[in-house]
Amino acid sequence: MFHIHEWIYENLHLQEERIWIIQVDGAKRYVYIKFDDEECMNKFLQDSEGRLEYKHDNAVITQVLIELAGLGTKKK
Repeated sequence: MFHIHEWIYENLHLQEERIWIIQVDGAKRYVYIKFDDEECMNKFLQDSEGRLEYKHDNAVITQVLIELAGLGTKKK
């Protein structure tokens, strides 16, 4: 779990105050990031172009698909 959070902040360059919650569904291997601002979310989706790489501790690289989950945004 720690590695996922660390990767989000180091590689996705998201500001902590823009994130409402991070939820991990280990069984499905999904990570949900809920933003507090729709504009910030849309910019992130556009900037990432829908894909990023995650490098595991054993040097294996996984392609990470980034897409809108359709859950909306929530104001703090």
